Amino acid sequence: MSAHFPIENLGIVSPLWIWLVERCSLKYCVPMESSKLPKQFLLGTWVIEPISGTITKAGGETQHLEPKVMEVLVCLASRAGEVVTREQLLHVAWDGCVTADEQLTRVISELRRALHDCPGSPNFIETVPKRGYRLIQQVCAVAYNNVDSAANTSLGFGGRNMRLLGIAVLLLAIIYVAFDRYELSRAPVSTIVGEKSIAVLPFSNLSEDAGAEYFADGFSEDVISLLGASADLKVIGRTSSFAFKGKNEDLRVIGQQLGVTSLLEGSVRKSGDTVRIVAQLIDASDGAHIWANSYDLNLNEIFEVQNDIASSVAEALGIQVTSVSDRDPPTTNSGAYSAFLKGRVAVNRLEWSDAAEWLEKAIQLDPQYAKAYELLAYCYWYAAFNGFDADRARGKAYEAASSAIAINPDLIFAQRLYRSIPGQGPSDDLEASEWAYSQRPGNPMVLDSLVYMYSVAGYPEEALRVAREYAEIEPLSLDANLDLFGALYSAGHVEEAMQVLEIVDQIGLGPSNWQWHIAGVMLNEGDDELAIAYFESLLHNFDDMDSTWVRELVSAARDPDTGQAYLDQRIPEIAESLSKEGSFDWQTGFVAWYLYFGFVDRFFEHILPVSTEIGAWTDLEEHLWSGHAFRQVGFTASPEYIRLATDHGIVEIWKKRGPPDFCRESGETWVCE
Repeated sequence: MSAHFPIENLGIVSPLWIWLVERCSLKYCVPMESSKLPKQFLLGTWVIEPISGTITKAGGETQHLEPKVMEVLVCLASRAGEVVTREQLLHVAWDGCVTADEQLTRVISELRRALHDCPGSPNFIETVPKRGYRLIQQVCAVAYNNVDSAANTSLGFGGRNMRLLGIAVLLLAIIYVAFDRYELSRAPVSTIVGEKSIAVLPFSNLSEDAGAEYFADGFSEDVISLLGASADLKVIGRTSSFAFKGKNEDLRVIGQQLGVTSLLEGSVRKSGDTVRIVAQLIDASDGAHIWANSYDLNLNEIFEVQNDIASSVAEALGIQVTSVSDRDPPTTNSGAYSAFLKGRVAVNRLEWSDAAEWLEKAIQLDPQYAKAYELLAYCYWYAAFNGFDADRARGKAYEAASSAIAINPDLIFAQRLYRSIPGQGPSDDLEASEWAYSQRPGNPMVLDSLVYMYSVAGYPEEALRVAREYAEIEPLSLDANLDLFGALYSAGHVEEAMQVLEIVDQIGLGPSNWQWHIAGVMLNEGDDELAIAYFESLLHNFDDMDSTWVRELVSAARDPDTGQAYLDQRIPEIAESLSKEGSFDWQTGFVAWYLYFGFVDRFFEHILPVSTEIGAWTDLEEHLWSGHAFRQVGFTASPEYIRLATDHGIVEIWKKRGPPDFCRESGETWVCE
């Protein structure tokens, strides 16, 4: 029985818990001022102890909260059912310090994590967009912890009632254990669980050499890729599955969080050229074993074992996985395979230079290693967006993709990159993404690419559809949730976008163009304080850059009469003072400030001369991607937008597949809102 399983999910036990607290006079459910809160109070099935900083759940789980997290919880509890504004929470926990606004977002995320609460469908803390938060769970005082013995007598806490309480709590525990497995087996794992769905958890590294962990991780990723070839099976992506690496979570809880019916886990013990692998397939609803096997093998047999595991899992689940049993080994060189796996670890860490070195070493050891070429192409493709020499990175990506498909034309993402060769423009790039999606709809790289291209081309609703699919197979991926946030906001679903943004903050948003873009969205929504917090956080992540100018710039730019002139003067000065190292092009980023504050004409004056190149990954394409989110300030209604879309080849897409969501064709021209 898991200490983390929520007791409120047990339909028989939950009413009993309510009966206990009512019959034994444990609670008096009245609004409580924070200064008069008892030493303990009940929040659902949690017992909150502010002084000790602990929360304890029925079933035994106890967690210690950081002081600020507890202060925010107490503040919300003192006004349960009411909206508590962000300003009020900042006043209570940070003495009104506005620079702590981003810390409040983190604290709310920590509190939700502790309570096992979901921002999308909360049981405890509800986000009220543009206002604050509301505690939606009833708060109840534990009376016997706050009164002396005489008061206990007057409240009915004599010896007889205390014995009754002890017996009842014991009965609760017995029933909780007895019905735990029964209830789990008959209840759906998750509201989004498909009929056949699986997550491959990272296999444990049991090797004496801790450095062999890359091998265990790589084995898990290869199995994910093999199972993902089936159109009949929902396979959770690597990022979300690996979120549980090193954590001793109950498998049923993992199944709930990932929305799957089955889990594959195992271990790898590597010693020289020999490997022992243990794998087991688990029913996520009750933790029962469906299939298990162990393998003792040499390194050159590793791909045969991967095939056997994928085939056995597919057979156990009653599905077919194409091209598994007949799959040729990607390489017969064990050194090349090890280098490939180390390169993939570096890719997952976004360490592009290290990744390229390892992948090029793998190719040197085996020049026919097609998957190494494909991953190298992806490495350069992604690096082109992140501060590397874009022209060189694009050329390397196309070169590697061409080599990959010359060896193995079935590599979908390599084909997708090759089909968008330089000079063909966004229309071919979108068609390449759509083709790849038709071949492998569950591939995270393909989904990410298609969301981006739909967004660039002006189809936010289609981008949103694909972004939802991406987030479903990668619910804990930062990239997937950022894509979903961007698509939701561009499609006008502001409230839902803000809920996803809380998930993004909970996962952890590092320094990137996204952080700048989100800050711009906050400015667009009029939440200057949160925008400032995002901007300052990003700057601090780049060698703790000076950020004292941010508040001054936001305040001055808000003036509709003088704001544009002020930006004209200050933007060049600030951009020149900032480091050019890192993953953000400061000059390009500052151009967007004109758009954030509604100075659309000046925005287009700056971006149109930036680049006239037609093809993937241009600066103009980035501005099209982000600009569609700011239609309400006139981005798409500007005649310059049509000029930009025409010069960049976007209008050709509209002619082929129909007008975007916000434009219509009028004679020889386009009219956009």
